[in-house]
Formats: sequence, structure tokens, C-alpha cells
Amino acid sequence: MEPPVRGVFVDANESLAVIFERLEKPGDPKVRVNRNPDIKPEQWPKILDGAEIAVVDHTALPTEIAKQCTGLKHVVFLGTGARSYMNPEELGQLGIAVHLIKGYGDTAVAESAIALMWASARVIAQMDREMRAGNWLREDGMQLTGKTLGLIGFGGIAAEVARIATGSGMRVIAWNRTPRSFPGVEFVTLEKLLAAQRAGLSTVFIPQRNEPDLDDVPAEVLEALDVKPMTDVAEIVAQALEPASQAVTAAA
Repeated sequence: MEPPVRGVFVDANESLAVIFERLEKPGDPKVRVNRNPDIKPEQWPKILDGAEIAVVDHTALPTEIAKQCTGLKHVVFLGTGARSYMNPEELGQLGIAVHLIKGYGDTAVAESAIALMWASARVIAQMDREMRAGNWLREDGMQLTGKTLGLIGFGGIAAEVARIATGSGMRVIAWNRTPRSFPGVEFVTLEKLLAAQRAGLSTVFIPQRNEPDLDDVPAEVLEALDVKPMTDVAEIVAQALEPASQAVTAAA
């Protein structure tokens, strides 16, 4: 008889630990919860102690460390951006499969993108800073209702962005490598979508995992745009909410 499969939640904070233990069902593989969200990558082998399954929230797993994790076969990453923390292809060559939580964060990230659009259009960050400094800015801002929003790549996040944008009266056009359909969204060629560049866009933020899609963008368009692949919403916030006098930005 083979020994039972073991798992370890390697970096659980207290709230995640409580939820994880509450959702445990009879027949599930035995998973030990390590209640320490501040572990270091080099601690992986000791924490796993030969377990076959690792559940991880935010701790990096370098390939060299993974080689030391005897018995590890599956890594369950509690999100979708695992590439920011590990190399799935290199782990796959070691016989370790990386699993993601499909759809995780789609709504949250989409809401953040929409919030940044509204904040940029209405110059909210700059007005807030100036008012706190005792100044009153007379800024008209931009009305987004009736404006056209272009989405390059149409996965879960883009679908949520489209849902919110169409609900607020925006026209949404999109391009995707494979055929898609979505209520209220007009799917167009990449060339038509990028015509927005000629309307004055200077900076475009894209998820880092969509960076390979840039191979389909004409070279002359890439030369005219500052395309910034991002791995975290905080990076977008830091750059998109610059004062209007410093940058004209667009988030997609």
C-alpha cells in the first residue's frame, strides 16, 4: 500500500489558515498549514519535509530551491501570476506541475483598472494632492461616457473590464488571438484597435503574461508607444497617477 499523499500550505497568514482549514473535506489529501507568511525561499525544503504537494500564496520558489525539495510533484499557486514567483517551465522539467486558480482576481484587477481610468480622466490624484496643500485646481477632466476603450487580449480580466465599461456607457472594442464574442464588445483587427495610437496615446500598460502578444504589433506602432508590461497593480498605480503635467497615460 502506497503512503498517503501529503501537502503543505507553506506561507499561510492567519486568515488564510482559518479559511483553508474550514474548507477541508473528508477524503482530501492531508495538508499541514504552516502559519508563517514571512518564510524565505531557502526554507522551502525544510517546511515541505518531503511532501508531494505545496500550496503557496506569495513566496518565491527559485528553480535551484525546487531541486532540493525531494518528493515535490505539485505546486498550487493561489492566484494566476505564478511567473512572478517561479518558472513553471523549469519546474515542469523537474517533474513539478504548477497549478493556478483560474479566474482569481479577475474582478478585483478589472475594478482597479477602471478606477485608474476614472482617476486619470478626472485628475483625481493631482487634485487631491493640491487640495491638501491648500490649492484649488480648476480642472475640467475628461468624461469617459461615450469614449472608446480598446482591449488587447481578451481573457478573464479584460472580460470584466468590458462588462464594467459598457455598463458605464463606454464603447468597447477588443482584439484577441483566437475568436471571441462578448455582449456589447466589438471585436476588431489589431490594426484598427491600434489606430487609437494615432489619437494621441503615449503609454500602454499590459499584463506581463500578455507580452508575447506584442509580436503581432507592427514595429512602427511599438516605436511610437511606450508599452509597459506590468506584474502588479501597484506598479500601474505608481506610474498611471502621475500629475497630468508629467505624463499622459492610458491603461488597458
